[in-house]
Amino acid sequence: MCGVLKNLEPPFHFLVNTILPHLPFEDQYFDVVYAGAVFTHIDDLAKTWFLELRRVLRAGGKLYVTIHDRHSIHLLTHEWREVPFAEFLRQNQDYAEFAHTNFAMFTLGRATESQVFYDVESFCERLQDLFKVLSVTEGAYGYQTAVLLEKP
Repeated sequence: MCGVLKNLEPPFHFLVNTILPHLPFEDQYFDVVYAGAVFTHIDDLAKTWFLELRRVLRAGGKLYVTIHDRHSIHLLTHEWREVPFAEFLRQNQDYAEFAHTNFAMFTLGRATESQVFYDVESFCERLQDLFKVLSVTEGAYGYQTAVLLEKP
């Protein structure tokens, strides 16, 4: 299901999709793609999704994504300690095992229930052949970290 909200300027396009990385848009269709709180749940297919998002972005197009990272772990341990997600993490044995290690990425759970954490430097390095990293903003989207990317 794809819709266009015609009362907003410019029109915004929304899509309900499966977890498989295929979008029903032409190559270089978008100037901007916004994926807030999406890559916090995509693990095995993340690189393939980034390839698909790159395909639908025009040259110079921007991709805004948020991720869980080491700063998220800090925030969820301190300032955001009272949110239900922080409580879930405190009770998760795998989280306790991985959160304070030297990880590049770790995932709690599988499929649509997964929670993915990255080392932000490793995350950016993984994408350097696809995008230019324009900015990294900690604490965006609450306790997540925003990464603004540009398609060359």
